Amino acid sequence: MAKSKLFRSLCDRRGWTDGFLETLDTYDGTPILGIDRCADRVARAVAGREKICLFCDFDTDGLSSLMVLAASLSAMGADIGIYLPDPAAGYGISVDQVAELLELHPTTALILTADVGISADDAWAYAHNRGVDVVVTDHHQKDSEVRSADAWADPSLPEDPYPHTVCGAEVASQLMGEVASLLRVDVAVAQKVDAARAIAGLGARGDMMPALGPSRASVKRAVDLLHLICLSDESMVSDGGMWGAVMLGLRSLVRRNLEYANDGSPKRSPDPVDRVDEHFLDMRVSPQLNSIRRTGSGLDFFWALMTAPTEDARSEAAGELVALNERRKVAVEEAMEALLAAEQPLAPWVFCDTAGLVRPSFAGLVANRLMEATGSPCLVLVDGGNGTWSGSGRCPMGADLRGRLVSAGIAAAGHGPAFGASVPEESLGLAASIAAAMDKELREFAGETDPASAIDWLVAPGRSVGTVVGDDYLFEVQGYLRAVSRMAPFGPGLARPQGALFFLSGEEDEVKTMGKDKDHVKWVFNGIEAIAWRAADVLSEIGPGTPVCVVGEASVNTFLGRRSAQVTGAIVLTGDDALAVASSFSLEP
Repeated sequence: MAKSKLFRSLCDRRGWTDGFLETLDTYDGTPILGIDRCADRVARAVAGREKICLFCDFDTDGLSSLMVLAASLSAMGADIGIYLPDPAAGYGISVDQVAELLELHPTTALILTADVGISADDAWAYAHNRGVDVVVTDHHQKDSEVRSADAWADPSLPEDPYPHTVCGAEVASQLMGEVASLLRVDVAVAQKVDAARAIAGLGARGDMMPALGPSRASVKRAVDLLHLICLSDESMVSDGGMWGAVMLGLRSLVRRNLEYANDGSPKRSPDPVDRVDEHFLDMRVSPQLNSIRRTGSGLDFFWALMTAPTEDARSEAAGELVALNERRKVAVEEAMEALLAAEQPLAPWVFCDTAGLVRPSFAGLVANRLMEATGSPCLVLVDGGNGTWSGSGRCPMGADLRGRLVSAGIAAAGHGPAFGASVPEESLGLAASIAAAMDKELREFAGETDPASAIDWLVAPGRSVGTVVGDDYLFEVQGYLRAVSRMAPFGPGLARPQGALFFLSGEEDEVKTMGKDKDHVKWVFNGIEAIAWRAADVLSEIGPGTPVCVVGEASVNTFLGRRSAQVTGAIVLTGDDALAVASSFSLEP
């Protein structure tokens, strides 16, 4: 079958060969180091009806991990207890939390963690003194060589040659697969375990794992699972145990998003289930689960979602999560704007909150928004009142800012480009200088890169020569979208394709502003349109004959029976910047 010209352009620009496309969904089955020892101990606990108590983190990855473990172990007949940590206590596992866990579940023989625990040395010493074994599955980095658990699996440990970057839920998923294999469960149980393991895809999107290898496979399986349970009758996904509770809870959360707006009002027409894809996970499910941690709320809403006795009660709990996420959005924007407006002598690399606007629970989100706004690596820190500033750091392009800070003696834990940090007041300048040096390196690297390298294809409907696509834009865009849909999910390591529509002002058939506030712009040509969000101010800069380039994603729109191709985005380049993009596709000015 002939490929769309747009898709051929995408492949040429990205260097995607036919061989790459054919092997995109395959990866080696290299096991995570230690997963066999973990599986052996957990399988013995299941077979012997020992009490297994689960302790997981409380972000999207941690809650996905909890769902994977609870549903899988329940399906295999395990005796499980669940400890829900208080997000206000912060990340990690303390001695006090283990003591509370054992008070709530006094017959616990084995503590099993996911997405947390690799650094909880004191907590595990206490557990051992209480006669309790510990199995840790995690994916966070640890600088110490101490390994305190009875068995552990963490692909981020330096001794593990595991070739893929995965989330905590993926490690938990692989563990459950090994346990089911050791126990030789029957077909019906194996199917339930496989379904539960697919939930790891939610954690992969929540932690922004690469859209390649096992993470890619898990995301695809998660999307398929959510389609299935949403289309299934309640009786088909309810078994009276935790497996059914997890499936019904996820079903209610997804359906709530399909049937209701973010403000809680019913949609005039519910969205179809095929709207659920990796973008839906990124924009809806993942941030809603994360909002619990980000707002410092307890896990009551999540637990109600998992255990409510009726669909109405589950839907109400899902609605509370949606509302919580909306409140989180407002708080993050207000905190970011306040930090930018305040005097910040170490900006854009270190932002210190002296007004108490940034909750520690969403410092990472504020740091991420500031990184996007400034283009620089940065830390957002809150005064702890003891001479130490604590918060989170973010770094673009996946660079390991955390490692640089640790090498300089500054405490930081998490992932290289996304981490928590604790900085003594006298080291704030040092932290800023480290971030500034990395900023310089990243900008020099970006400066060596073709400025149009992020554009995968270009159409120029107003020009007669040099166009990538001829006059039949609708046909080409439809073919492109079909081909691209087969490559989903996109994400880190496999960026979503971006295209551009190039023209000289005056060549369009029509230009108009859109939206309630008339802040969006649409340029209309024969067969294709360009829509730029929040770009009305740009119109004053565009005179007759000005080169214009709208950068965004392709789609097909149907309105009043008329179908048209569209390029939609928030980036509008004009003048020389637009010509720089066009010239990379051999378009003459």
